[in-house]
Amino acid sequence: MPFPKLAPLAPLLLVAAGACSRAGATPVGRAAAAGSAPTAASAPAPASVVVAPRTIPARDLALGSGTVLDLRAETALSSRRNHAGDRVTAVLRAPATPDGGDVVLPAGSEFFGRVEAIAPAPNPHSAGKLVLAFTQVRVDGTLQPIQAEVVSVATHLAGRGVTGGTVAKVGAGAAIGGIAGRLIGGNGTGALIGAAAGGVGGGVYANATRSPDVVMDRGAAIRLELTRPFSSRVASR
Repeated sequence: MPFPKLAPLAPLLLVAAGACSRAGATPVGRAAAAGSAPTAASAPAPASVVVAPRTIPARDLALGSGTVLDLRAETALSSRRNHAGDRVTAVLRAPATPDGGDVVLPAGSEFFGRVEAIAPAPNPHSAGKLVLAFTQVRVDGTLQPIQAEVVSVATHLAGRGVTGGTVAKVGAGAAIGGIAGRLIGGNGTGALIGAAAGGVGGGVYANATRSPDVVMDRGAAIRLELTRPFSSRVASR
């Protein structure tokens, strides 16, 4: 006996799938249809990462005895107005480094000292006197003692012009000339000539023996040499 023909299964499967979709048969489907998808607030927060600060140990760096430091004067000095004990300031021209290459004293480090002695020159053919001593240096805002000798200071002489002392010397020369004139000429005319000659000679003498001031300008070069090692604590690299 012949068997009855079966209907195709594909249309039935499509109908079932459509029914499930319309009814929201799965929990995920129902959540999506209701608009209740998980939000960022409901998601677990990521753990915070705490980075510990890096500690850089400090170490000592030193400049050896005999190290030469070139400074630039920040204070102007003159034997006309300055005296022993006056303060003087200078700054380092270039960074000072030992053989290792680390900077011990950066450029611009301030050096503080005082005038030990200052005096004008005895005459225009002699040198004046200026003795400086530096005892402290400021490194990273901290004052530290330093022991160094001033090797050289750039100075020059400045004439004082006509002063009371010069006038007195000229007057003394004129008086001597007048006496000589009276002795030579034996009359008033000779005395006058002698006085004039003595005045000229006295002026030349005063000009040759005047005391020019020793001057250190602001910006003048000063050279120091360490007499003892200098140490400074810096962060290790």
